[in-house]
Order: sequence, then structure tokens, then C-alpha cells
Amino acid sequence: NINLPMPHGSPESTFFERLDDALAAIALFQPQALIVPLGFDTYQQDPQSKVAMSHAGFTRLGEALRGLNMPVLVLQEGGYDIEHLRENGLRFFRGLLESD
Repeated sequence: NINLPMPHGSPESTFFERLDDALAAIALFQPQALIVPLGFDTYQQDPQSKVAMSHAGFTRLGEALRGLNMPVLVLQEGGYDIEHLRENGLRFFRGLLESD
């Protein structure tokens, strides 16, 4: 388990800086699989959001995890902007599952 906190109100760029840190830790540890507790409440319009993630950011996150070339188990945790939850989920899973 790795927890990389971000200050409330962080921009998407801070999220991806922390993701780079996480990916480096994953590479060092060399797990056989990855469990991702995915919270869509990081979406910029979510009423619970403390990070300003865009739709495109969820695609980018999925692509980054696909690049690990290992099994990924996704556990959806949060997401309270019901209007955009489906779009964010689709974008994440397209990034995770579709190859270029």
C-alpha cells in the first residue's frame, strides 16, 4: 500500500506528479498485480473533490496503468457527480484497456 497525499485544491498536474512517484514505487517493488482503489471523486466538478481531475485525466490515468503491463484490479470507491460519473468511468477504462 502506498498513500501519497496532496494538498486540498491541488491541480491535475499535482495528481500526476504523485502518480509518477507511485509508478516508481511500483517498479521498485515489482508486484505481480496491482489493486487500484479508484475514486472518481477527484473529478473537478465532484462536490467532494479536493483535486481538479479532468475527463482527459482519467484517460491518462488508465493509460499509465496499462503501461505497467500487469493485471490490475480496480475497486471503485467514490464519485458523487452522477452526471459525469459514467463519462469518467468510460474514459478511465478505455485508457486502461484500449491499445493505441
